[in-house]
Amino acid sequence: HGPLNEVPKSFARTFENLVFLDLSYNALPSLPKELGEMKLAYLKLANNDLNGLPASVWKNPYTIHLELDNNNISYIPSSLREAMLLNYLVMSNNSVSTLADDIFNGMRLVTLFIDGNHLRKLPRSLYSITTLQSLKVNNNYISNVAKDIRQLVRLRDIDLRNNTIKSLPTEIVELQRTLKYI
Repeated sequence: HGPLNEVPKSFARTFENLVFLDLSYNALPSLPKELGEMKLAYLKLANNDLNGLPASVWKNPYTIHLELDNNNISYIPSSLREAMLLNYLVMSNNSVSTLADDIFNGMRLVTLFIDGNHLRKLPRSLYSITTLQSLKVNNNYISNVAKDIRQLVRLRDIDLRNNTIKSLPTEIVELQRTLKYI
């Protein structure tokens, strides 16, 4: 674990050609908005003390891979959908309790991990991510999976463990060709 607790604003200008940045396992409480203006394809910020991110980081159009697990983030803005190249999002073990219903509209995520949060329901737009292959929503408070799950035609694995789900919709059988892990 590193002692880094601040990223200078000048970092983005100094390393303007950087495409991969891993600042995981530090003590960062916040980030400068300039970080979201970089052309970072891969941004790893796991295991820090982040309570949130600048809007520019959430909606960075260059980001493909974003890891934010094991922080204290409680809110994901709908502007996330502006990150059109984003296909890998890890938000495991944070404090997210709600997601806007339209948060994933138009997104092309392949992997989405939002396990270990405080979610009670899944947003409607989740079921419109036809590119989604891996979904972890375990260790939340989710009580229902919508029948729209059948729209996730590329879904290979879904982790629903340790929620309050009493039954799965019968429509899940429509995924029998692709789904390998429940």
